[in-house]
Amino acid sequence: MVINDQTTYLNYAPAADRNKQPIWQVLQAYLPSNQSVLEVASGSGQHALYFTQQNPQLRWQCTELSDARDALQINLNELSVSKFPPVKTLDVLNDYFVSEIKALASFDCLYTSNSLHIMSWDGCLAFMSLASQVLPEGGVCAIYGPFLYDDQPVQSNIDFSAWLKERNPESGVRDIKEVEKGFREEGFEFLADHAMPANNRLLIFKKSSN
Repeated sequence: MVINDQTTYLNYAPAADRNKQPIWQVLQAYLPSNQSVLEVASGSGQHALYFTQQNPQLRWQCTELSDARDALQINLNELSVSKFPPVKTLDVLNDYFVSEIKALASFDCLYTSNSLHIMSWDGCLAFMSLASQVLPEGGVCAIYGPFLYDDQPVQSNIDFSAWLKERNPESGVRDIKEVEKGFREEGFEFLADHAMPANNRLLIFKKSSN
């Protein structure tokens, strides 16, 4: 439990506090009022809480793995000024949890932050498949985090990817071409690529017509 800005969070993430404002400055253009958002890997809920404070009309569904879900639910219960729906357990590689998410009302946006480089590549592909299944035509998928670019090599991201792979060979910073290809195969167009602080990006994909 960490105190920050006079707010108490379980599983507090300093990076989420640093990047929430820059992300919102860009993301808000893709989230008009009354949008319904599914967040994959909500962590401590810091982004969900901050973004819905900026736009209280957003309907934000948080998800987490089972071992982090309870702490996230406590944060939302104690720190939110508005009502969040109950946190849903989600492992994108688990068909049971995916089917529970699909059974919810459709979403306008799928959002995730700093997750694709933690997932296995199979997990990333499953995330893309989930996006295709829960978003309508015109729905957007917004992904924040580091990525690798052949024409713009960033040594810190290359080093970070090597460090991740030492901990777990299935993790690693993802190549932007592979991410774009995976989304294209799921019926998405690559709408925008926004540069963010600390060599991160905010990628926006839009679901095309079938």
